[in-house]
Amino acid sequence: MPDLLDSQCLLTRRSLIAAALLTTQVRPVWAAAGPILSVTDFGAKGLGDGHDDTQAIQSAIDSVAARGGGTVRFDAPRRYYALGDSLIMRPGVSLVGDGSYPTLRSTRSDRQLLFPGNFHPAFLEKLRYDFLAPYSSGTKVVRLANRSDAMRYCVGDQVVVADRRLGRTGTFGLAKHSWLNVVTAIRGDTISLSQPIDVSVPAQMTRLADGEGRRGIPLFFYSDAEISGLSFETLYHFTMDSAALNVRFLNNKVRSKSGLYGNAFQNVEWARNNFEFTHMLGETSQNSFGCIIRDNTFRYVGGHRNKYDKTQYFGMYFQEYARNMRALRNRFILDDFNSQNFCVSIALAQNVIVDGLAVTGNAVPELIYMGAPSDPDFPVTGNFVKNCIFDTGQSDRFVMINGHDSQVMRDNGIIGCKFLGTTTAKDAIRIFRLAGNFQFKGNRWNGSGACMTMGKSRTIDALDNTSENFAKAVCQAIN
Repeated sequence: MPDLLDSQCLLTRRSLIAAALLTTQVRPVWAAAGPILSVTDFGAKGLGDGHDDTQAIQSAIDSVAARGGGTVRFDAPRRYYALGDSLIMRPGVSLVGDGSYPTLRSTRSDRQLLFPGNFHPAFLEKLRYDFLAPYSSGTKVVRLANRSDAMRYCVGDQVVVADRRLGRTGTFGLAKHSWLNVVTAIRGDTISLSQPIDVSVPAQMTRLADGEGRRGIPLFFYSDAEISGLSFETLYHFTMDSAALNVRFLNNKVRSKSGLYGNAFQNVEWARNNFEFTHMLGETSQNSFGCIIRDNTFRYVGGHRNKYDKTQYFGMYFQEYARNMRALRNRFILDDFNSQNFCVSIALAQNVIVDGLAVTGNAVPELIYMGAPSDPDFPVTGNFVKNCIFDTGQSDRFVMINGHDSQVMRDNGIIGCKFLGTTTAKDAIRIFRLAGNFQFKGNRWNGSGACMTMGKSRTIDALDNTSENFAKAVCQAIN
């Protein structure tokens, strides 16, 4: 922990909660070092709705954080651990089950179950930022443009380094690159960080604890930990407005409004989890990067809904300047997930690979979308959907690629995918307004007369694609 007796740092710490979030422990990713404490040692009973275990479990998490990090263990409860409020995660604190998948069940329908970070552009916009001097890609050492700004920072502070160039998403501005980080040393106007800044951009930096997010909790991110072997149940979101760095979610069972959902996931892995969701499959947005999503199952359990129900959202989205993401061998079981959006969407993202996805369902809408308006500071490039199977009954359309006439959307593609359902659109595959090159190779789809249009696009490498029932594979090409 930072030395909280340091007068300069003490003046900016408003609560013990804020202090607990600012650990200087920069441990190796998912390290097992540190104490292992059971929630039962802090009074958790696991008796169900008659006994609220929130405070006992939070005390266990805070106790491990105060010792520099470690593990909170959940033993098999008599029924389940009832939670009347959200659990606030702490950096360096892992949650693990005893092998029986102990259940943590929220008793409220208006609170997310876990708070693994408190992070959203609407909160970040209000912070004071300090400009950084130019730096080289890959550095862990930055220099403040104004030496006096260094007085704001202490070793152990959680910070965000952000691109000064902003894009727009929804109603708020969003940095085109940003990095979650921890201050490890300060010398004059030079600050050392725990994580490398891998892209050289005009940048600025701020302390997260100077701002507040939802429910007045200081901004923070969850880091250097693992959540594994647990079962989570809630009528609301499992996580929301999250931010996580160097975290693994392994072998969990989650039943909630949404599956994998949050902001600013950086170097995070989700593997072998089973998500059951009622409204929204997942979203990785707001400068998420370096993540692996592998061997998970996402099952829709909401029942049939009106496709224009705006509370029922999309499938898996990669957006808002996400980059270097891998989604491997995941399975979507969507039944009648009749959302008005896409099953897989890659928008304003770089180097996203979706490989080996298997999707089944009865009435899934459009399956794949790729595209984004032109942004010369962030080319939409290196995105591929490969070796995927969509067995989805009736769909509005299989693929929609919209290049927006952008010169910086290039080197993307869909390769080796099978679309086994039917579609109501004659152009089952629609690729249009592409100025950059795009690969559409080795794909197969069903549908009597269903074909592919390539309207107002310059360079499409469309080879070895087949449409069954002897339909023409390409019904319109304007190049």
